[in-house]
Amino acid sequence: MQPARHRSRLPVITVALLGFVILSACTAPTTRRSAPDTQQVAAEREKQREIAVDYKVRQYVRLFRVSYPLLAATAPMCEGRHRPGLGYILISRDDFAEDMRPAASRVFQLGGGLQILDVFADTPAARAGLQAGDELLSVDDFRVGGERGMEIRLNQFLRNGDPRKPRRFTVSRNGRQLTTTVRPDTVCDYGLGINGAGEVNAMADGDNVIVTKGMMRFAETDQELALVVAHELAHNTMKHIDAKRTNATGGLILDVLAAAAGVNTQGLFSNIGASAYSQDFESEADYVGMYIMARAGQPLRGAADFWRRMAAEHPASIASSHSASHPASAERFVSLEQTVREIQAKQARHQTLLPEREGRR
Repeated sequence: MQPARHRSRLPVITVALLGFVILSACTAPTTRRSAPDTQQVAAEREKQREIAVDYKVRQYVRLFRVSYPLLAATAPMCEGRHRPGLGYILISRDDFAEDMRPAASRVFQLGGGLQILDVFADTPAARAGLQAGDELLSVDDFRVGGERGMEIRLNQFLRNGDPRKPRRFTVSRNGRQLTTTVRPDTVCDYGLGINGAGEVNAMADGDNVIVTKGMMRFAETDQELALVVAHELAHNTMKHIDAKRTNATGGLILDVLAAAAGVNTQGLFSNIGASAYSQDFESEADYVGMYIMARAGQPLRGAADFWRRMAAEHPASIASSHSASHPASAERFVSLEQTVREIQAKQARHQTLLPEREGRR
C-alpha cells in the first residue's frame, strides 16, 4: 500500500513544481512605483461609494419624474388598476446595500426614517407644499417610523380605499412639524424599476415597467425616455403579456396532443404560439404609446428620431424580417410619424386623445 500512496502524491508535487517554475519565469513591471497611501485609498473608496449612490439615485429620480405624468395620462386605460399618485420619491437607508448606507447617509443627509428625496413639479405633493428633505412622520393615522419595510407598509396603507381620497401628511422640516393636505391624482398602478444590464432594452411584464441601465444611458433626452416608458405602459394596458400567455397555452395544447400521438415536438407549437402576433403587439404598443405621450403633454415632434438612433446602434434592425419579434426600425419610424400626424389632427379639432379601435373612426 505504501508505494501506491507515494505514486498518488507524485502528480501533485509535479504540478506544484511546474507552477513554481512558470511563476519564476514571469516578467514583472520594470518602472518604479510608489505604494498608495492606505488612508488616501480608504478615503477614495468612500468617495467612490458616494459617487455610486448618487448616480444610482439620479437615474431613479429621472425615471420616476419622466414616468409620473405618463402613469397619470394612462389612467383611463388601466381598467381598475389604479393607485393614488402623489408626485414624490421617498428614500431611506434601507434602499441601499449595507456597505453603501454610510455613503448614502452622507450624500442625502439621511436619518433613521423615510425622507422625501424629490418632489415633481405640478403634482399633488408640490401643490401641498411638500419639499425635498422633509422627514415623513405620519399620513393620516399611520405613523411612519424607521422600521425595515416601512415604505412598503406605507404604500399598502395609501392603496386602501378611494385613490382620490385627500391625505393629511405630517413632516419634520428644519426641526419643526408641519401638516398639510395632499389631494392625490389617480394613476396607473404599475411598478417602475431599473435593471442592471448594459444592453439597450426595456420590458413590461403586465405589472411593472423595467428599463435597463443601457437604455437609461441610450435615451439621451427625457422625450426619448418617455417614448420608451410609454411603449412599455402600452404593453401593460393593452394586456399584451396576457395575450402572449394565452397564445402560448394554445400551442402547448397542440404539443401535448402531439405527444399523446407519439410525436415529440420539443415545444415547437408552444414557441409558435408565444411568438404569434409579436410584431403586431409591438406596433400597437408604439401606436398607443404615442397617445400616452400626447395625453401627458410630452412633445411629439422628433420623437420618431429615436428609431434612427436605434438603427445606428443596431444596423441589423433596419431591414424587415418575418421571423423577428419586433418590426424593423425603418417601419417603426414611419409608423410613429403617421401616428403623430393623426394625433396632431385630433388636437387641432379639440378631440379626445384616445387610440382608434378597429371598426371605429
